[in-house]
Amino acid sequence: MHVEDAAVAGHNLDGLDLTLFPLFEQSRRQTDGVRTRPSGNAVLDADVVALGHAQYSLRRLPSPELTLHLERVVPAPRSRLFGAFVEAAELASWWGPRGFTSPAIDLDLRVGGSYRITMQPPEGDVFHLAGEYVAIDPPSRLSYTFRWVEPTPDDVETLVTISLREVDGATEVSVEQGVFATEERLALHTQGWNDSLERLDQLVSSWRTV
Repeated sequence: MHVEDAAVAGHNLDGLDLTLFPLFEQSRRQTDGVRTRPSGNAVLDADVVALGHAQYSLRRLPSPELTLHLERVVPAPRSRLFGAFVEAAELASWWGPRGFTSPAIDLDLRVGGSYRITMQPPEGDVFHLAGEYVAIDPPSRLSYTFRWVEPTPDDVETLVTISLREVDGATEVSVEQGVFATEERLALHTQGWNDSLERLDQLVSSWRTV
């Protein structure tokens, strides 16, 4: 089936992936050109269009505007600060929102290598995030995929890029992450990164007192 066929059938394709995936059901629908809402195991956040004997899922694309960008100047040398992002013991001391801990961090620091972080909230059960390293350029850049191991329906895999730039004896930290599926998930991650960077500042303060 072509995109033009769906358009002719009267379906609005704005903001939809142009790749159509057939979803065949045991009880095939005989109705042509009828839009239905998915139930059961259908793809999340998608319109399902029944055309003939097949169903097609039109996947909604996240808005390119749902991307996080934060900058913060940290009073530490860039080479030392890069280590706080790639050494498990250092990362555990500042990672996560205020009140969270990271009891286990596994890092395979190489392009294509994976990582996994166990996060413990102040209350409730632990949860995990994981991903793969995409780019490692010490001490200026680190990029990796980010996905929740126990996701909510609105969680999608995102790409994180950390850039470090020397500024008058300090380091400007730039964090980019996206693309998020919803405004709510963008806001949640923005708060998490702000808390984490504040904790990173506290870690740097402890370096200066040693």
